[in-house]
Amino acid sequence: MLKSIIKVKTQDILKLDKKKIINYLENDKIVIIKKIISKKLCNSIIKYLTNISHNNIPNYFPIKIGSPNNFRVNLEDQRAMVKGSFYQFSFFPWNQDVFNFFKLFKNVFIFKNRINKLSDEEFFYPKSDKECTIRLSFQFYPKKTGFLNQHQDPVDYHQKYLMIMNLSKKGKDFQKGGLFSVIDKKKIMIDNFSEVGDLIFFKADIPHGVELIDPKSPPNLLEDKGRWMALFATNKLPKNNRIKNSVEKKS
Repeated sequence: MLKSIIKVKTQDILKLDKKKIINYLENDKIVIIKKIISKKLCNSIIKYLTNISHNNIPNYFPIKIGSPNNFRVNLEDQRAMVKGSFYQFSFFPWNQDVFNFFKLFKNVFIFKNRINKLSDEEFFYPKSDKECTIRLSFQFYPKKTGFLNQHQDPVDYHQKYLMIMNLSKKGKDFQKGGLFSVIDKKKIMIDNFSEVGDLIFFKADIPHGVELIDPKSPPNLLEDKGRWMALFATNKLPKNNRIKNSVEKKS
């Protein structure tokens, strides 16, 4: 295993040694917390999201207070800060959903806040569009077409580290491509080291992206095979002028 990859096991994410995790991250390590949720639950979530994508017309909604949970298709959308091709399912803490995601993953968001040196429920209940909000973003990268250009996310008072959960297994659900980061000018294919239900985190300003998924596969935009993931996001709201946008970084 690469020296840049640190794997950790725990029954309770809130009992992890926060200082130790931060030390890993500050030294440009990629930390993988093993099997935070079960494969069975991951498959149930994928089934639910696939049903949404097959039975709804995609729509774009901005990230602002009051926005509904939504499904959108980003096929190199010109409005996006970073060029990519994927399906996105956004869930906000002020809405309800059948999985009760923000209760299910509350401890994950709390731990993210703790390692970012924030209060446990910071940004859980925003009251103004000048603030930030937590958001759960599931993303699906179809075979042949799914990718996200290399980029860096903003580091500011809202977050220093990103947190991503794998819902797919490279070698089974897809063969080529996947999540990568660039550390010391070396490209690390993170999906080569992670399993379904693993939680991955690293510094937000480390260049990262999603390499094209199975480029030689026949395209099938209605198929649910490819790479699925969940992003435990902390996003600025539209009147927040303090935080910069994500920026593409050429490889």
